This record gives sequence, C-alpha cells and structure tokens, in this order.
Amino acid sequence: WGSLPRNAQQTLLEDAIDRDRTTARRACLLRILWRERFLTREDLIARVDGELGKGCFGKSAWDDTFYRDMRVVKQALKADGYRLAYSRSKATPGYYLRGEPRLHANLARALDSSAAEVDPAQIAIYHHLSPADRFRQGCSISDTARRAVTYRLQQRRPELSAAEAFRWVERAKEPETVADKSLDFAGFVKLVIEALESAGVDYMIGGAVAVWAWGEPRATQHLDVAVSIPLEAIHQLSEELERRDMLVPADIILEAILEDRADLPINAIHMYTGYKAELFPLRAGDDLRRAALKRRILVDLGPQLGKVYLHSPEDLIIYKLWYYGISQQTKHVRDIASIVEAVGDDLEVAYIGNWADRKGLGTLWQELYQRIRP
Repeated sequence: WGSLPRNAQQTLLEDAIDRDRTTARRACLLRILWRERFLTREDLIARVDGELGKGCFGKSAWDDTFYRDMRVVKQALKADGYRLAYSRSKATPGYYLRGEPRLHANLARALDSSAAEVDPAQIAIYHHLSPADRFRQGCSISDTARRAVTYRLQQRRPELSAAEAFRWVERAKEPETVADKSLDFAGFVKLVIEALESAGVDYMIGGAVAVWAWGEPRATQHLDVAVSIPLEAIHQLSEELERRDMLVPADIILEAILEDRADLPINAIHMYTGYKAELFPLRAGDDLRRAALKRRILVDLGPQLGKVYLHSPEDLIIYKLWYYGISQQTKHVRDIASIVEAVGDDLEVAYIGNWADRKGLGTLWQELYQRIRP
C-alpha cells in the first residue's frame, strides 16, 4: 500500500468486506482473534457463522477454507508485529497471540466497567420484587424515556401531535400520515402476545423484557420474542398482527422462516406508535433455540399481561453473550451481570458453560463470570 492515506485504505477494505465473502470471513477472524485468545477451529467457525451467516465457510470449511483464511490472518498479524500461535494445552487449547493477555485490554476494560455498573445493593432489592413488579418498573422507565424524547421533539416541532411525535421518533412513517392513537409499552407487549396465542404460535419473550424478570429493569422500545411458527399458522399470524395494527405479509414470514444463513427477525412494527417486536423464528438446525423453547418458563407479569412465557435466565445469558460477541454492545454485559447477581446460586452455570463452548464463547464467558462472581 506504500504511503496511501489510511482512510482511503480503510474505505476500500470496508467495501471489499461488504462485497466479498472471503474478505468478510478473514476480517471477522482477525477481529475475534484480536480481542480474544485460546479459540479452537470449532470455536472460530461457530463465531464467524454466527456473525456472517451459517455456512459462510462453504462445504470445505474443515478441509481447506478455514486453513487458507487463517494463513492470511496470520500474515496480516505478522505484518504488524504479532505472532499467532496455537496452544495444545488441555486447559487452554486454541489460537492465541504470543505475549498478549487472554483478552485485549480494551475488551477487558469494557467487561470490567460494565460488570461494575451493577450495584449489588440495588440487585438485592430487585431480588425481593416479583417479576410483575419489575415488569411494571421496566415499562415505566421505557415509557418515561419515550415521553421525554417526544416532548423534546414537540418543542422543536410544535405542529406535531403527541402521536405524530411518537411515530417521528421511530422514523417509521412520516408524521403527516399518522392517526392520533397512542399505546403504552405494556399494551404493545399484550397485543403481540395476543396475536401469537391467537395464531397458535409457541413463543418466549427475550431481550430487555425478559431481563426485567430475571435481572434489573432498563429502558427499551423493542420487544424480542423467539417463536416456533408452524407453516399452517403463517397466514393466521399475519392476519392476527394486522388486526392489531402491525402489517407483516405472510410471504415475509415464510421467507424469514426459510432463511437459514443468518438469525434475522421478522419485524412487526405498530403503525401508530412505532413500537417494534422482533420475532426470531425457530429454523431447521437451530439447536440452541429449540433447547431454549423447551426450557421456557411461564411467569406472571401482573394483571395487565398475566402469565407469559419467558426465556430461562440461563438461555437469556447465552443469547446475550452471543449478541455481545457480535456487536460489542456493553448493554448485554450489564444485563448478564444483573441476571447472574439476581438469580445467584440458583443459576445453572454448567448449562451456560456448555452452550458457551459450543458457540465458541467459552473464553468470553469464563472471563466475564469471573468478574461478576470472583
């Protein structure tokens, strides 16, 4: 590259990553190995598949593709003065950078700071609150945050009604097309669950709403739900969502179920408030979601919702760990820390460890758990 400007090089690299699967794989491997150590071939393939889509290494992943990619990654690291090696120790097998700690300093600091944000005294109080109390508190926090943003928008755009400002905040529709309807977050959750149950779809709530039940409440405007949609229920689900002002065509639902390369959700957006439900369908070969659905827990979230199915705290942690490995969003670390602290000794740590290993997240889980429960 000689003396080409660094920003110009980066722009070309990002374009190549977007266009070329091989470059994307190698960039992903490089990012993972830069942040974490002692990852086996199985770990790395699982992690890259999770980020770029299942089967991104092709049919020859085990025989050829992976090793070609790793040779290029090794050369890239060597060019910057780092040596990639492989440990055959039973305790810590896998690829690592010689002379470097198990986690990159930036990642270690992120884990430390996010885990430290969880106040044990506050968690102790949450521990004595019922899931219904925590759900009510989480809805209150989310609604307050939304009202604050909407109020600020109306100050700048006084011609907007409250409903129009709500919708404008979500940027899903132009404010001029919005009817004057409003709905709080708990009411939206109820609509989604009613639609799923009316269509005969098995579900379990995840994301922030499930964290409210097992950890600590925080603001959110989205509802994450894992769903098992029978093919014969697709049209009815589309109709039930439409009756509740969420337009999701049946062909979109079918395409999402059949998409096996990446874990993309079905987005159900409420037309008048902008609240969004992300429905993650169970797909063929998804052993984690299948196991999680079998372990879902019926929890009473109070008179407005009644009893609904949630991710178990263990499965919620596994998904949060997976999403953090992909996105590096520290909210997932804080959520995990709050669940670990709140559930305490009742948490099935071995179950989490087993799935973390299967997903190539063993090192990350061990390091994080040691910071939460040293």
